[in-house]
Amino acid sequence: MMEEIYRPAEELKPEGKLIGRIGYKPNASIMFVLLFGAAIAYLSRGNIAGMAAGFMISLAAAVFMLAVRDHPVMSIYEKDLVIFNAENPSQAQQLHVDDLTEFFVSREADPEIHLRLNDGSALTVRSFQKTKAYALLAKVMPESGTDEKNLKRKFFFRS
Repeated sequence: MMEEIYRPAEELKPEGKLIGRIGYKPNASIMFVLLFGAAIAYLSRGNIAGMAAGFMISLAAAVFMLAVRDHPVMSIYEKDLVIFNAENPSQAQQLHVDDLTEFFVSREADPEIHLRLNDGSALTVRSFQKTKAYALLAKVMPESGTDEKNLKRKFFFRS
């Protein structure tokens, strides 16, 4: 079973070019909800219930934006993944893509990204950017893979 070894992130030297980064909060989605609530409130001028609903939607999005701490979760490179420690984002561990056999992106209320390694161990990271995580991981782990890697990818919804 793979042991989680975190080192200072600046010491890691991932291979290949950066494909993308995954954070904890979906900031673009939160901003959309905030603006959507403001639009409802504005368009409902004169309708107290509509204005209250729009205000409450915007307020909920603003509270989430301000109260939930955002931090880097994972950086995905062509040949490596850099996974950041949730408690101390200056610490990270590096995984080579060839060490991964599959990944799962869960869509539960508390979304998780599960990575299964060649040795049978698993690693789980938490992020609300589940769609972005799936798209980026799919770029480095092709659906069918080659015979030597035998890579699979899965996207599932747990109920």
